[in-house]
Amino acid sequence: MKMKKLSLVALIIGAILIGNTTQASVQEAEVDLSKINLDKFKVKFINKFCGSNKESLSCKKNWKNFSELVASIKLDPRVKNINIAAFMMTTASVETACVNFAPAVEGCGKLDPEKMEREQLLLPKEKRGAKYWIKDDNTKNAYYGRGWVQFTWKENYQKAAEILKKDFVKNPDLALEPKNAYEILYLALTEGWLEYYRGPTPSVALKTKIKIVDFIDETGGFDYLQARAIINANCVVDCKRLVNGKKVWKTDIMREIKDGNYLPYPKHLDGLERMHYFPFFVSTIRESIEN
Repeated sequence: MKMKKLSLVALIIGAILIGNTTQASVQEAEVDLSKINLDKFKVKFINKFCGSNKESLSCKKNWKNFSELVASIKLDPRVKNINIAAFMMTTASVETACVNFAPAVEGCGKLDPEKMEREQLLLPKEKRGAKYWIKDDNTKNAYYGRGWVQFTWKENYQKAAEILKKDFVKNPDLALEPKNAYEILYLALTEGWLEYYRGPTPSVALKTKIKIVDFIDETGGFDYLQARAIINANCVVDCKRLVNGKKVWKTDIMREIKDGNYLPYPKHLDGLERMHYFPFFVSTIRESIEN
């Protein structure tokens, strides 16, 4: 998704969330998600995301699209942990709420791939930031973000093709189909398909994959703010300061997670302003489960 500088309000929300991560963590992590009642979940979802427009077409689209994700989680025996289920829902919401919660193309579906490619090609190679907008010479496809998790880069599409036995390389738009988008979302979070830990210097990526289990402690608590790094581990907000007229990296933006693996503190990660969806989805799942 396109990165935006956080507003003051978002930063305040982020500070509150960071201060309450432990309290918001889920201690009773193992639940029977097959008992989620979709009708109960629907009521909570519509109240949260539709406001006074509960009968509008956009509200109906929101629920129709998101219900496919919830139903997939409900039927997936691999998902037994409420933290993982809620984080999957949160991730999909952060990435695609701007397009009715459907598996979407990067940039809320508002970016023109052809224009993005032209802009990248006009830049010197060393300055091309989003190279995945440029079509591959062999396949003539561009491997920009698609799906519920904004899946990028040809090597990841190839990985998905090998594991899911579908040709995402030849037809990357297959990642927009809900069933495929769900599998990619699940595997990206649990297998660490998207990101790697950093060294103490923000620009240095290591070889250790970032997986969702890394943020679940022995009591079942879950550091959902730091877990945002599974999707984007880059430092994207207030990461540099001016020194003698030049921008240099701040020295206090990285934290060691374990054994020489570093990540930016949560307040420096993108998407923080909407990570408050996580406690909402935790409570909604709990309240929707039938005894």
